Amino acid sequence: MKYTTIHNAITRAIIGGVFSLASAVSVASPSANDIARLGKDLTLVGAEQAGNADGSIPAWTGGITKPPSGYVKDKGYTDPFGNEKPVYIVTGENADQYADILTEGYKALLAKYPNYKMLVYPTHRTAALPQAEYDLIREEAYSVQLAPGGNGMLNYEKSSVPFPLPTSGLEVIYNHFVRYRVGGYKYYPTEMVVKSSGNFNPVHREVTLVMASALGIQSQIVCITT
Repeated sequence: MKYTTIHNAITRAIIGGVFSLASAVSVASPSANDIARLGKDLTLVGAEQAGNADGSIPAWTGGITKPPSGYVKDKGYTDPFGNEKPVYIVTGENADQYADILTEGYKALLAKYPNYKMLVYPTHRTAALPQAEYDLIREEAYSVQLAPGGNGMLNYEKSSVPFPLPTSGLEVIYNHFVRYRVGGYKYYPTEMVVKSSGNFNPVHREVTLVMASALGIQSQIVCITT
C-alpha cells in the first residue's frame, strides 16, 4: 500500500488535534454503487446535486466552465453576475424578520452598528473542475482509505477529493487539505482583526503554493510563506 502524509507544520498541528479526539476511524472504501452516484444525485465531487426545497439554493448544473460575457484577459476578473440586484437587505431595523437565518455574530453587529447592513444576492453554484480532475476523483475513490488511526491516507495518488463520499470528519479534513488549486499559485493576503473601536493592524503576507504533483513529487503540498 502507498502511504501518504501531509508535510506541513501547521497541517500536522491541526490534524494532531483532531486525531486526539478520534478513538476509532473507519477504513472502508465506498462501494461501486456509492461511487456510481457521482454525476447523478451527487455532483462529481460528492455534493448534493439538487437544490433546496424553497429554491434559494439552486441545483448544480456543471458550474462556470468558460469565461463570462465581457471577459477580457488583460483586464482579469469579470463578475459574471455584475448586473444582479440584492434579493433583500438586512438591517438592524428588519433583523428580526431574518432571525432564523442570522448567526449570533451578525445579530450582534446589526444591533451594535446602526449603519451596518447585509446585501443578500441570489445564490449560484459556479464551482467547476477540469474533467481530468473529475476522472481522478472517481478513479481513486475506489481505493483511498484513511491510515490506521487516521494519521495519513493509504493508496492516495493526487485526487483533489480523495473522499467524495466521506463517512467521518477526518475524511472531510483531508478533502480540504488536498483540494484543487491548479498546479500552484502566488498570492498576497492581507489579514486584520478589526476591534470594536474600529482600530486594526493589517498583516501582509506573500505566499507561494505549489501542488507537489505539479513538481513530480507524490502526495505533498509545498507552501512557502513570507
